[in-house]
Amino acid sequence: FEGAKLSLQKHQKRSEFWQIVKGKSKITLDDKEYYLKEKEHIYIPKNTIHRIENVGVGNLIFIEIQLGEDLKEDDIIRLEDDYGRI
Repeated sequence: FEGAKLSLQKHQKRSEFWQIVKGKSKITLDDKEYYLKEKEHIYIPKNTIHRIENVGVGNLIFIEIQLGEDLKEDDIIRLEDDYGRI
């Protein structure tokens, strides 16, 4: 959805790779911001604070590839969350 964003988070046991399929995104990695569009990608090393946000018109579609020894959801450390999951 327009304006939607994931929680500001990090992982101790996994890194991630995001490929933008459709739309425009703002990606936060630690204290830097990147703006990616269709066909662009970014790598998120483990222990890096990160978030993706839809800053375009229409839906944002992206592929997330998780890399690491442990890919369980309990490795998510949420620092901010619009849905109350901290």
